[in-house]
Amino acid sequence: MNTEQIKQYLIENPPTKPGDYYEIAKKFNVNPEMIRAHCRRLGITVSKVEEVKKLLDYNQLSKSLVEVLKKDRPEIQLPKQKVLRNGRLVEQAVLLLSDIHYGKINEFYDTKTNKRTITYSPQIFTDELNRLLDGISTINELLLGGYNLETLNILAVGDLVDNELIYKGQKKFVEEGVIAQVLDLVSYLKKMTLELLKLFPKIRWVIVGGNHARITSGVEADWDYNNFDYLVGKILQLSFEGQAENQDRVEVIVPESWYYVHKIYNWKYLLHHGNFIYSWMSLPYYGIVRQSKSRAIEIPYDIEIIGHFHPSQILQIPTSSHSLTIVNGSWIEKDEFGWKRFASLSSAKQFYFGVSTKRPMSWAFPLDLTHNIVQKGDK
Repeated sequence: MNTEQIKQYLIENPPTKPGDYYEIAKKFNVNPEMIRAHCRRLGITVSKVEEVKKLLDYNQLSKSLVEVLKKDRPEIQLPKQKVLRNGRLVEQAVLLLSDIHYGKINEFYDTKTNKRTITYSPQIFTDELNRLLDGISTINELLLGGYNLETLNILAVGDLVDNELIYKGQKKFVEEGVIAQVLDLVSYLKKMTLELLKLFPKIRWVIVGGNHARITSGVEADWDYNNFDYLVGKILQLSFEGQAENQDRVEVIVPESWYYVHKIYNWKYLLHHGNFIYSWMSLPYYGIVRQSKSRAIEIPYDIEIIGHFHPSQILQIPTSSHSLTIVNGSWIEKDEFGWKRFASLSSAKQFYFGVSTKRPMSWAFPLDLTHNIVQKGDK
C-alpha cells in the first residue's frame, strides 16, 4: 500500500494505545517509527484519539446537514416589502453582529449580593435578540422623517457559536453541543431576518468566522471554511437561496476566508474577527492600532470591523483622517473571561449605523441589549 492509503487508514482507525503502532506497522509491513511519524503529521496521538474521532464526526455531520438542506428547503414566506417614500435621503444601514457565543452560560460574581449570577445563557440571548430588534425599530422611527433606508447590511464577524472544546472544562459552561448550537442559532437568525424585512426592502448578510467556532481545541493550520460560523452562514444561505420570492430581497455572502472586503456604495469595509490581533501587556488597543495601520496600507479600506475583544469602541486610525476601526461588542454582559484577561467588564452592545454616498458612516448608535423594552403607553 502507498503512503496515502496508510494515512487514510490512520485517520479512520487511529491508534488507541502505544502497542497499536506496532500492530499497524505489521499490517503494512513497515517500520513502527514510520507509523508514529505519520500520526504526528496528522495530529493523531493516543491522548488525542477522542478529539480526532469527534473531528471526523463533526466534518461528516456538517457535510450531511448541508446536503439535506440542499435537497429539502421549505419555502419561506417573506413579509410585505416596505415601500420607500419620495423626497428623502437614500442611505443603507449596517448592523454589526459578533461574539454571540450562542450556547454559552456565563456566571459572574456579584459583589453587591456576594453571589454568583448568570449573566448570559441561550434564554438570555433570546431576550437580547428581541431588544436588538426593538432598538433597530425605534431608531428607524426616529429616522423616518428624513431617510429612506434601502438595504440593511448585516455584517457578522465571528464567534456566533461557542464550540465546547476550545479550552479545558468548557463543557461545564455551554448548554448544548456545537451542532445543536448551529441549528438553533440559524433558526433564530432566519426569524430575525424575516422581522427585519418588515423594515427594509433588502437585507444583505456577510458572515466570517471566529476563533470560538473552530473545530479543534488547539489553534491549528486549517482551511478557513472548517469553522462552525461558516456552517451557520451556509445553512442560512441555503435557507433563502433558490427561492424566487427571495432572490432580490435576501442575499447571504459566506466567504471561504477569515477576512472579507465588503463594498457599500464606493466605501470599503474590511471584515475579520480580530483574533489575529495581539495585545501588548494585556491591552488590545496597541495591537489594534498597530495592525490596522499596516492593513490599511496593504488593503486600503475606509472602515475596519472586528469583534473578539468584547468591550466595544471606535478607534481613529492614524493613516487617514477617514479610516476607522470599529471593535464591535459582545452579547455577554460581564463576561468572566474578559474580566480575568483585561480587567474590564463587557456590556452587551452591538453597533448599528448608516452609510451614505458621501460618508462611510453618516450616523451611529450602539444598541444596548440589556435595556427593557418600553411598551406603548409606558412612561
